[in-house]
Amino acid sequence: MENNQSKGIKIFGILLITWGTATFLLAVLNYLVCGAYSGYNKFPSSLPWELLYGVIFISGGIGLKKQKSWARKLTIFVIVPLFVIIIPYSQFTYLTHFKGYVNPKLSLAPVFEMIRIAFGVSLLYFFTRPKVKEQFK
Repeated sequence: MENNQSKGIKIFGILLITWGTATFLLAVLNYLVCGAYSGYNKFPSSLPWELLYGVIFISGGIGLKKQKSWARKLTIFVIVPLFVIIIPYSQFTYLTHFKGYVNPKLSLAPVFEMIRIAFGVSLLYFFTRPKVKEQFK
């Protein structure tokens, strides 16, 4: 089964593993630096969600590299809440808690959000194509 795996599946598998590892490690680092709450209003951080997404992306990336159909479905399923919950939540947190601390002209937060959106759209497009679906049967 490994012989007929497309380069796109390999690349997205590696990217998901990398993205998941970075998400997980950055969540832990954020917790160690900021504690259980971020910002001055004691607003709960997104730590549990970020840890969960990190683990899901790592396991999904490994599953994609092994061409498991559950990994393709998991990847598609996880991207929807990313758009609906996580990205708006992180923007809300950024706009409310770091407003006085970060110069908006120097902030890279919008750039990272655009990268996350582009990555999510790419995943949805790639893994819903019929040609790719066939490789997971």
